[in-house]
Amino acid sequence: MNNRNKQDYIRLAYFSAQINLLLIFVKGIVGIFGNSYALVADAIESSGDLVASFVVYCGLKLATKPEDDNHQYGHGRFEPLLSVLLSGSMLLFAFGIAYVCLTSLGDETVDRPSYLAAAVVLVVIIVKEGMYRYVRARSKDSRLLQHEAMHHRSDALSSVITFLGIILSIFYENRLGDLLAGLVCAGFILVASLRIGYGALHELMDTRPDQDLFDRVTGIAMSVDGVLGTHKCRIRKSGLDYVIDLQILCDPELSIRQGHDIAHHVVEAISGHFSFKSYISVHVEPVDDFGRRGRID
Repeated sequence: MNNRNKQDYIRLAYFSAQINLLLIFVKGIVGIFGNSYALVADAIESSGDLVASFVVYCGLKLATKPEDDNHQYGHGRFEPLLSVLLSGSMLLFAFGIAYVCLTSLGDETVDRPSYLAAAVVLVVIIVKEGMYRYVRARSKDSRLLQHEAMHHRSDALSSVITFLGIILSIFYENRLGDLLAGLVCAGFILVASLRIGYGALHELMDTRPDQDLFDRVTGIAMSVDGVLGTHKCRIRKSGLDYVIDLQILCDPELSIRQGHDIAHHVVEAISGHFSFKSYISVHVEPVDDFGRRGRID
């Protein structure tokens, strides 16, 4: 991934944070004056999204710092690390919303929600679904921004439940539907937080990427003149970047210089094929040690 793409991602995270801030204000004010606990819970959820956007922004700023003497593979691990922290904060928001709704079930002092609250939630659904599609389409290489897109989608889905709860409370002239909708919103946040934490922990543990990436890397290596096969290929994700360790098989009669040049061409070919930045290490092995041509895992 080049620096221009990374800066675009940072601007996208900043724009997402601005949208979340606006929605917090609108939903919070309308929820309070429109007598909707579910809409207030939705505003609290959006507050979680704002915290998420801030974490995304900080994570991308830190993850895009260049490598230095103490971090020779860059600072990409900041991204999954902050994703774990984001997952924990969302978990706290989920339990907070559930607590407020459960303790309010027996309180009959508050009037039913207003039609204004229902109208605002409908607008929020449209905006959040649009943000989901916009962020997801422009953040294919960033786990954090993909999570940010998922926040917009989960917020849109929870707002659908909020809308239904408000409508039921208006129709039946009580607030049970509104409070139950708030509990469902808490459930959505809980599930999203667990999904985010699960994926980030896998990345921190160097979990193997999809097989398609391995096939593409070894296929590119095999297309370089002088490469007779591949042996081991190890790939791990580090934030926005990848670390690739590859063994290639070459003619054992080649000189050290010729083997070095072939390995250099393999690095150039892999680097030039992908949009993400990669730290690539290529080791040359004599093909006679393996007895056949082609890919050997």
